[in-house]
Amino acid sequence: MRRVFVTGAPRSGTTFLSDWLTELPGCYCVHEVQRSLTALKPTDVDTTLLDFAHTGSDRLGVQPPRE
Repeated sequence: MRRVFVTGAPRSGTTFLSDWLTELPGCYCVHEVQRSLTALKPTDVDTTLLDFAHTGSDRLGVQPPRE
């Protein structure tokens, strides 16, 4: 699994970029999960990221991007 980290200042377009990348086949951007990942063992991080990618559970309650 390859990981690419998109970071930036607030209101700089990082959410737009990650939502755009998520539309690519085989790509999913996990959003703002650093707190939940820090409590995990390194061996469990990949499993958690894959779970987010398959379920979208990292985006529950988050407003979808504007069209």
